[in-house]
Amino acid sequence: MINIFNIDVVLLGPFRLMVIVLCFFFLHQVVTRQKLRNYNLDYVIKRGALAGSFTLVLLFILILIKVYDSLAILILSLLFFIWQYLEIRKIHKVNGTLAKKRVATLIQVFRFVEKKWSYKKILKNLKEVLLPKRINYVLFASVFCAFATMFSRYQFLKNDLWVLSGLWLNKLNAVKLINNNKWFSDNLAVPGEQIAVNFYSKILNISEEMALHSFGLLETFALSMVLYWVIMQLSKSKFTAPSIALLIFGFFYRFLPMNINLLLEHNPVYLALCFVFPATIFTLKPKLLTTNKKRFLFFLTVLYFATALTNLFVLVWLLPIFFVVSYFTCSRNNVSYVRWSVLAYLIAIGVLFVLYITMGWVANKPLINILRENLIIVDIYTYFPHLIVSLPVVLSFYTLQGIIVFALVVPLYIKNNKKWEALLIYALVFNAFLLLRYIQWEWIDMDMFYQVLTPIIIINFGILLAVIREYLKFLLPRNKRVRNLITPIACIFLVVFAIKYNGFISKEFEQKEPLKTGVLMAYNELSNKYLPFSYAVVNANYGYKISKSEHSFIAYDLFVRNYLKSDLHYCNYKDDEEYIREHPEVVLPSNVFVFVTKKETVGRSEFINTPKRLKQPIADVLATLKKRGRKITVFYQDKGLTVYQIVNKENASKMDELIFSL
Repeated sequence: MINIFNIDVVLLGPFRLMVIVLCFFFLHQVVTRQKLRNYNLDYVIKRGALAGSFTLVLLFILILIKVYDSLAILILSLLFFIWQYLEIRKIHKVNGTLAKKRVATLIQVFRFVEKKWSYKKILKNLKEVLLPKRINYVLFASVFCAFATMFSRYQFLKNDLWVLSGLWLNKLNAVKLINNNKWFSDNLAVPGEQIAVNFYSKILNISEEMALHSFGLLETFALSMVLYWVIMQLSKSKFTAPSIALLIFGFFYRFLPMNINLLLEHNPVYLALCFVFPATIFTLKPKLLTTNKKRFLFFLTVLYFATALTNLFVLVWLLPIFFVVSYFTCSRNNVSYVRWSVLAYLIAIGVLFVLYITMGWVANKPLINILRENLIIVDIYTYFPHLIVSLPVVLSFYTLQGIIVFALVVPLYIKNNKKWEALLIYALVFNAFLLLRYIQWEWIDMDMFYQVLTPIIIINFGILLAVIREYLKFLLPRNKRVRNLITPIACIFLVVFAIKYNGFISKEFEQKEPLKTGVLMAYNELSNKYLPFSYAVVNANYGYKISKSEHSFIAYDLFVRNYLKSDLHYCNYKDDEEYIREHPEVVLPSNVFVFVTKKETVGRSEFINTPKRLKQPIADVLATLKKRGRKITVFYQDKGLTVYQIVNKENASKMDELIFSL
């Protein structure tokens, strides 16, 4: 897909995903003609959580059996669409279902042929199928708040310290290993997020580098949607509580324990919570999922196994707290579903442990090391200089908030336990989870604890708003129009307040490393336009890890020292087919791309720079090649970076040129 709208390349992946979702919605409506009122927030979250977890588990199975690639994804997608169109629900009734569908399809075809169609009728039908009679304001509000949160994170792009760092390159290597159907790498980390990033790059046709760079924005958007829905389900507030809570998550960085220098880093905790939060709500309110207990068990097993593939901290620490609190708090009608949920959890964690014990035995790596690697993660650190007060004070404030929420909920629960049961359980889970920080045990990673804590704080704040509204509802105006104005006015006030007190975004954290974006854009262009291993890249040493499974790599020193000799040798013998056949090492890549930085970055990102001592020798090599008649063009250029292209063989590397030269 060409970037015809000149969209920032970091947002290109999310934009393409949005286009694909809209196209899928269009096709789904044309085929099924489903009523648009069915597309509410409950429908979106339920289908989204199940589709995401099923997809992740299915991709993991493909990797296990060594058949994961773009073709396998395409075939499975086609089979899924056919399955959905035929509406096959039970395998043993396939023949009967196909017969009924065949008859129904023939009738529809005959009706279509017999009807006298006009443009007005076609437009009228499309309008009925695609345009709702009434706007679903709840869904609109949730999407708007999620976009606002994602946009807020995007503003930190210029302050990001993670991209192209050593940890980023290691993550990129893990993502690329998925192409080779390798999920059990040396770092022993659960592979769920790497699989998701790799799949994201394949379906949207963006480079793995750019997918890794922008995937964090998607996780933020998805988690924001889930948080809005969770708060809505708990508080029974469709707008006020979830909207205000989400805006705090999106803009009030001074009050939340999150590392703002790593906001764009993809976060397995967020992805895991996108599965866990819906699963917990389904446990407390099973009618939102299904009343069939076998299907309930199956769906939750998939959700928990997707969580197990993504993040073990959430699986091992957060979920058991939820189960214990739910079991002793739930009513008799719901406690059976809690048991089914626990059974699904045990099945999921059992399957994961069997897989890791087996792989650990094969690779001679004990299970204890695997657990330690996933529960105590060394590439996450706690650094909150932006907080309005010290971290202990912030935690004390949230502890007090949790106690107040619990104290306010108890009387409401006594009055109407059915209405306030789920809310009480979440309030207890929040307080119990906060107690983990007092347990001095090496298996509780406090850096991971703070990552999980922030979304739970937002839910607890939404609960607080709902409880306050319940106690003060007699003070609220009865006029609906006046009441409906309260939420947007409060949201506008919060955004203005956040902008005023988040001045550090523009003052304390100025643009530090704009060169990184240019490097990623150049690599994205190469990955999308050129065949793998048909070209080479001349770059600093960080380019070696990026080159894996993509292209050849030449270090600056080797390029300056040897390239002119190699070029002369190749040009002398390139027409001698017999010599080339006997000495294939003589052949140069069809294209060589030379990265030369203009502006020098300082600090942690000096490794991106082209060494000053080599800039002039590189320019001399390029000038000599031009004198020899080699074709040299500028492939990419911005304020901080120029990428030169040396063409050694025409129409032999770029995919468009290869297609049109057939």
